[in-house]
Amino acid sequence: MYKNRVVVNILGKNVEIQEIPFFYLKSLIKDISYNNNITESFESLISFTCHDNDLNYLEKIIVLLHLRTLTYGDELEFTVNKKDNATVNINDIIDIFDTNYNRLNYEHNNVIYTFDYPKKINLNESKINFIADSLVEVNGKTVIGDISDRIDILPAINFIDVFDRIISSFYEKEFNFKINNTKITLLNILYFIKSIFSVDMVKMYDMEYTLRKYLNFNTEDFKTVSLPECKILLNCYISDQKKQEQQSNQQLKDSS
Repeated sequence: MYKNRVVVNILGKNVEIQEIPFFYLKSLIKDISYNNNITESFESLISFTCHDNDLNYLEKIIVLLHLRTLTYGDELEFTVNKKDNATVNINDIIDIFDTNYNRLNYEHNNVIYTFDYPKKINLNESKINFIADSLVEVNGKTVIGDISDRIDILPAINFIDVFDRIISSFYEKEFNFKINNTKITLLNILYFIKSIFSVDMVKMYDMEYTLRKYLNFNTEDFKTVSLPECKILLNCYISDQKKQEQQSNQQLKDSS
């Protein structure tokens, strides 16, 4: 089993994650490119790579950003106005969202309802369902059950007011790409993460072909080696080929 793991600090606690194997990464990229329901793809990725099963929405987003840095590196390069190149360090984005926060307490008829980030990475579009997903405690007791159970627990309160308070408490942090004036928030970040995981699949297949043909990689190898490791091995092969070519050219010169 693939066990190349690292420990990252998320919201003050250590979370163990593992690098994404090449084989799984290739499947993920195809999946998020052609599947409209990207939340399922990312939930599956988190389950596969992260060994903490009790993560909330914010923690899962930060895990995905860390996985992106492990896979492609810290730097994010993009083109503005089809001509200007810009670079952003993903760790700067992580720093914006990886900050401690307080849960939201809402009192109604002497009952305290406590709200937090939901467990699912899919934020519900219905305001009532969104509020229900965010409900974690009632008078200090943990709320269990599915969405219908949570809705039944909620009293006849001002749902618009509660919704607005949840948004202002948890979702107003933002990272501003100043060059093109684009703002990344926790409400739209999943689509941003999709874009920074997507790569040219032709390059992935070219790398796989070369490693299979010249380094005798098989499918099991690709299930255990990450993309960065594949790049290192490929670069070593290319370097060896250049040295052999130089030696051959030198031998031809010496013999002439």
